[in-house]
Amino acid sequence: MAALLISEVTRRVNLRDKWQA
Repeated sequence: MAALLISEVTRRVNLRDKWQA
C-alpha cells in the first residue's frame, strides 16, 4: 500500500516540476 502512495506523490512532484521548468 505504501508503494502506491509513494508513486502517487512522486507523480505529482514530477508534474509540478514540469510546470515550473
